[in-house]
Amino acid sequence: MGAEPGRQPRAIPDWRGRTILLVLRTLAMGGTERQVGYLAPWLRGETGARVVVWALERGGPLAARLAGRGVEWELRRGILEHRGVAKLAALLGLLRHMRRLQPDAILSFNDLPNKVCGALWPWSKAGICVWNQRDEGREVTGRFLERRALLQVGVFTANSRQGAEFLTGKFGVAAERITLIPNGVRLDPPGRSRDEWRAGMGVGPRAVLAAMIANLHHFKDHETLLRAWALAAAAGGGDAPHLALAGGPGDTFPMLLDLRRSLGLENSVHFIGPTDDVSGLLAASDIGVFSSRLEGMPNGVLECMAAGLPVVATRIAGIAAALGEDYPLLVPPADAKALADGLRALIGDERLRRLLGERNQLRAREEFSPAAMGMRFASILEPFLSRPHGKTN
Repeated sequence: MGAEPGRQPRAIPDWRGRTILLVLRTLAMGGTERQVGYLAPWLRGETGARVVVWALERGGPLAARLAGRGVEWELRRGILEHRGVAKLAALLGLLRHMRRLQPDAILSFNDLPNKVCGALWPWSKAGICVWNQRDEGREVTGRFLERRALLQVGVFTANSRQGAEFLTGKFGVAAERITLIPNGVRLDPPGRSRDEWRAGMGVGPRAVLAAMIANLHHFKDHETLLRAWALAAAAGGGDAPHLALAGGPGDTFPMLLDLRRSLGLENSVHFIGPTDDVSGLLAASDIGVFSSRLEGMPNGVLECMAAGLPVVATRIAGIAAALGEDYPLLVPPADAKALADGLRALIGDERLRRLLGERNQLRAREEFSPAAMGMRFASILEPFLSRPHGKTN
């Protein structure tokens, strides 16, 4: 079946002399950008290909990460800023840049890049264009660019069954054209120590600290988490537990600030904004939590697993795939009481935290490594890039 995890090639291919173009909307450090931050250096370092990353909207921290690992990156703005004839001119300009680059393969990621690259690639001289659905599906327009792209792209990936079902249900993509490629995860060395992180938030050394890593917008469900925290934190006893919410302030942030105040949680809930030191924050934490409305396979869960943390999370397909269908602390969506019960179980039981943390870390290591993700992408590209040089169209 097309939605099964992609096979891995028997050996890492040698693609020296080949060029692979990865196209994103932004270089800000969201979930998809983290995945490209793993994949692009892996492709360059392991296969020897020239790897170039383009962003269509704005720069961000991913640029420095890519540059530090020898990956070229560029901003190719213009498409989002225009409409009508001006937008058509911007698209043609992007195509000219593609033809100059002469990529052998194009990998696009999520919404606009998928549609733009899918529509343009037959004239780019690339041998393959892969539509990568790295979220659960959020943007269906039915417009010309989308329809054109869907007709022309032959290869699709999704990082979760929910993403694959979006492609089949909303776009009518045949299941056999979709390959499931789960996210990879790798934690960088911590930038700050456990004590430094805790001191910065006013959290004592013995207090239990829970953390959620996710931008604050309407696809996540921080509201239910705050309501659950008001129930769970009251039963902490001793050193009161604390909750750290790490992520960029999006459209729900003002409402969440008001809710924290109305629930009397100013002393125990900390909005710390986006951070480049996810590893340090997780090393300072005792519990991972993830409350959401829609998900593919969230990096915030995988990172908690890689850090050896127990997790309580919303039962959504992508989250269950990460933690395992039989994981004991998956709770119904938008259920503050059930989420609070899961948090209380972990806050009050150090042994349970240790056992689930060890289980999660082992699962992350065995099933969600960047190398496994890279090899699955290589299996898709191999028939096109391992043939003798010369474009296919």
